[in-house]
Amino acid sequence: MSFSMSSQYAIMNYNGNLVKRLVFGPFSFFILYVVFFFFLRYKLNKNLKGEMNMKVNLNEMIDLLETEELAFDFYFSKKLKKGREYESFSPNIGDKIYSKLLELILIKLKTCLNQKQVSYSPIGCKKGEIEICENSYIKNYQNVLESFDKADNETKKINVEDILFYCFSIKNRKGQGKDFEIKFLRRVTKFKKIYTKGVFAYFEGDKLNEIDEKLLGFDSEIDLIVFNNYIIVLSHTALERIFNLQEQFTETADNFLTDMGSGLFVENFDDFKEECLKNLNFIRTLTRMSDQKIDIKTLYEKKDEIKQTIKDRNLNIKYKETPKFSLIYEEKKQIQEIFRILRDCYTVSTINKEKRIDDLV
Repeated sequence: MSFSMSSQYAIMNYNGNLVKRLVFGPFSFFILYVVFFFFLRYKLNKNLKGEMNMKVNLNEMIDLLETEELAFDFYFSKKLKKGREYESFSPNIGDKIYSKLLELILIKLKTCLNQKQVSYSPIGCKKGEIEICENSYIKNYQNVLESFDKADNETKKINVEDILFYCFSIKNRKGQGKDFEIKFLRRVTKFKKIYTKGVFAYFEGDKLNEIDEKLLGFDSEIDLIVFNNYIIVLSHTALERIFNLQEQFTETADNFLTDMGSGLFVENFDDFKEECLKNLNFIRTLTRMSDQKIDIKTLYEKKDEIKQTIKDRNLNIKYKETPKFSLIYEEKKQIQEIFRILRDCYTVSTINKEKRIDDLV
């Protein structure tokens, strides 16, 4: 009680001195410690395993599509051979076609309502999950948007071999209701099987009045949905092909391996790096490790646990203790095991003590 009264007196008469006592006193150190602890915990939880606190409200999306006055745009797009540029074509399409496509899209969206949403991972997700990533994660995303802004709608024949994907964009009518835009992307694959001569449609004027569903391959399937700066990934392959992620992943993997090599955690590192960058699955895994912000340097502190894991799992990996602990790379089939060590994929069940491997961690 006396402490409380003296503190109150100090506030009224010695405000400057009180601040100093609060900053350097034992109680203040405790407060600062608690604040720092929870801040650190927040940052760790945010970055742990590369997870991001994101979720897309599919119910909100469905509600907007069912209740708002809508405007539609349609784009066919191709990836240009040089650089990261795209070219898009935007035909005018009849209202009946838009209505049918919207109906198919709503059917698909409603099947996704009960699926668990998780952060996007280049190596995939578990069955029954759908992945979410931020638009900013995709380096080529802005290039695609720019191609839509410059889209041509003049009469032309479209070469099947050039078309990479189509996009059905839905927004509110100008001045009507809540402002929003949702893009639905579908990679083009079926067209090529139907017409080998290279032409699948001819637009008279600038309007496509009818759709032969079998010919154009439109269905209720959706590969990607873009809404509120997030991408819902329903097809990994489509995301990689549309945005040419192999190039982005390779660059990320190369940078991660360069940082990793500076620590000399793997012996014969140049051979290890060269082999890693030849294999797309290895590149995806390295990209995942980069996204997770795995710090190879901290693994030196876990060398006893790593040696025990190698022994318990009977891994075909040798190591040396001097001058610095490192794993000895000798052949390609070791790479997956080295990745699993770095990513802590070797687990033991809590009840039956079963040894497991979680490659999707």
